Amino acid sequence: ARDIVALNAGAAIYVAGKAASLEEGVEKAFELIKSGAARAKLDAFVKFTQQLARG
Repeated sequence: ARDIVALNAGAAIYVAGKAASLEEGVEKAFELIKSGAARAKLDAFVKFTQQLARG
């Protein structure tokens, strides 16, 4: 599952212009996953959307 997530995220990174190639985008995605930065961003997003739902 991690490989599929990294490929998808890597494609998004590449399309957003944050990587020179799809391969570089996938490498960056793996780095973000391994460092925990991706999880931290997801947790922040979940917290934000929960606050919005509460009003």
